[in-house]
Amino acid sequence: VLPTPCTVPEFPGSLLSAPHYSHTTAITADGLILTCGGITNSRKCLVLDVPSQTWLDHSHLDQSRIGSTAVTMPEGLFLFGDDLYDETTSSFLPTGTTEWEAGPHLQGMALLEHVL
Repeated sequence: VLPTPCTVPEFPGSLLSAPHYSHTTAITADGLILTCGGITNSRKCLVLDVPSQTWLDHSHLDQSRIGSTAVTMPEGLFLFGDDLYDETTSSFLPTGTTEWEAGPHLQGMALLEHVL
């Protein structure tokens, strides 16, 4: 997806405003490269415009996501957990949209039990 040599462009903003720490990056089913959440922008998602090699505003999450896990499926993108607030929640972005919605609620350590 990225040109050779493969480099990821810097995030916009200063060190204190860029989503550079504890964010989650994923490729959506329709081929977008999104980076969402993080310590300084816990509800913001950026999309990489590959031709211009710049990050652009994409969407806002339904809730904070810091250190989440991404799962891409044909139906859309799931972000599971939030390291600081609630590891049992998820957010869902249907493929082809910019509107996040609440995803399934995980009971206790359900996610870890299925992964391990």
